[in-house]
Amino acid sequence: MPKKAIDPAAYVRCVNDVPYLYYDIAVSESVEPDVITVTWTSGGGTLTEEFEIPRGERSGRLLWPGAELDENGIPILWPGWWPITEADLSVDPPLERFLDLVFDPSLPDASWRDEVNPSTITFSINPSQSVLAVYPQATPACAIEREPALDIVKTASVSQANPGADFSYSLQVAPTGIGAADLVELFDEIPANLRVDSITTDPAPAFPRWENCEVTGESAAGYGGVLHCDLIGTLGPNIAAAPPVALGVHLDSGTKVSSIDNTGEVCWQDADAPDDATPVVLCDDSTVTVRVPQPMAVTGFAGEPAPWVTHSCCSSAACSSAAPPWPAGVGREPACSRRAARSEGSGPDHRPGTLLCVSPI
Repeated sequence: MPKKAIDPAAYVRCVNDVPYLYYDIAVSESVEPDVITVTWTSGGGTLTEEFEIPRGERSGRLLWPGAELDENGIPILWPGWWPITEADLSVDPPLERFLDLVFDPSLPDASWRDEVNPSTITFSINPSQSVLAVYPQATPACAIEREPALDIVKTASVSQANPGADFSYSLQVAPTGIGAADLVELFDEIPANLRVDSITTDPAPAFPRWENCEVTGESAAGYGGVLHCDLIGTLGPNIAAAPPVALGVHLDSGTKVSSIDNTGEVCWQDADAPDDATPVVLCDDSTVTVRVPQPMAVTGFAGEPAPWVTHSCCSSAACSSAAPPWPAGVGREPACSRRAARSEGSGPDHRPGTLLCVSPI
């Protein structure tokens, strides 16, 4: 009777920061084609995972247990590593850090990265064959460049605001790169016609979180200045965003501008830069515009502005004969004819076809 045999030809390899087990399975002719089950047991025998290799697929690779990739195939997690917490910042001696993670050998899945005691990996299709493999070392040749990147989005609660109005801004910072950002700072140069009345963000125990948020350099009346906040924590692939910062502002009632541009900025450094490297500060900004409607300018007399009153008449002749509400000596018909206009309204004083007589008080 022909002997059944399977040879997985397995080996480990680190590729682009990812630990893999490669295989190129050969079976004897007497082995019926079928799904191959792979049973992976950690070196200490405490952890077990199973994988299936589809029928007909005999060459490929398996992701090492405990490792995790993002949607683009970039590794973001490894066995024994976990997103950093605030408590990890004060551990003595300090925990090993990488990206926005710390290595904790007490984590249940840490035994998957044992580089001394090998895992047992069994390939089964009837018959079965086991191989031993240790976690592949992360050599410099395996590493990928991980530039940290952050994105800031500034929004306003309104698209336009009248002089004297209150509204709010929101600043949201989130990581967009495959690296991790540390020493993150938030800035916002407040326009001279805005006064910041409140600064709101998530307090402790939120982590990460903004602290030391304050506006400095404002005028004696509290307008303008610069907002600054420090981030407690690190932003990276495993920490989705920092909590938003909301600014409650008041628009100066005497402002004459037609719009306000307000720019928020976030700056950061690479969390994994070598200690002896020259610090490189990266920044991103976001601007939002709020329109400020202003009353239409009017021309007065003797170089001074003057208010205007409106009178409805049935005809231009009626306008000419209307009793003058303006001061003596001011021409009646010229003022009327200059400001006469057809009303498009439908109220009692704005009937279709009605002429409006506008004159200075």
